[in-house]
Amino acid sequence: MENCEPGEDILDCMFAIADEEEPEGAVTATGVYTYKDYSATLTLTIPLEGGAVTGRISGTCDGVVTKASFDGKDYGVITGSMRGTCDPFFVKIPATGSFSGTVNKSAKTVPLRILGSGGGVEKSDSMSLTY
Repeated sequence: MENCEPGEDILDCMFAIADEEEPEGAVTATGVYTYKDYSATLTLTIPLEGGAVTGRISGTCDGVVTKASFDGKDYGVITGSMRGTCDPFFVKIPATGSFSGTVNKSAKTVPLRILGSGGGVEKSDSMSLTY
């Protein structure tokens, strides 16, 4: 798996991650975060036995999960960071973010606490993904 590195072209990194196949034993969890009239979909590929997590963000904000992991336990810890751009007013603004939460394997949910920043604005909130 390739992680996006500082200075790496974001499009090259995004396409490389999008081309990766889902590992055996992994699930794809998806959720939509909405704030005012804006929304972004977070999609994570999570290896249920634990390991590196990949993903992407699409919608008002577009980007990739640059580094993330899951410990493999039921109600286990998942953490990660994201990078991309947000386009709320037809101007692309560089943005970064992070998330942390748990993976509830029996309910197939991933409740997350998210933190995002860009253009001098920082926002902390929660969201949930399902698989």
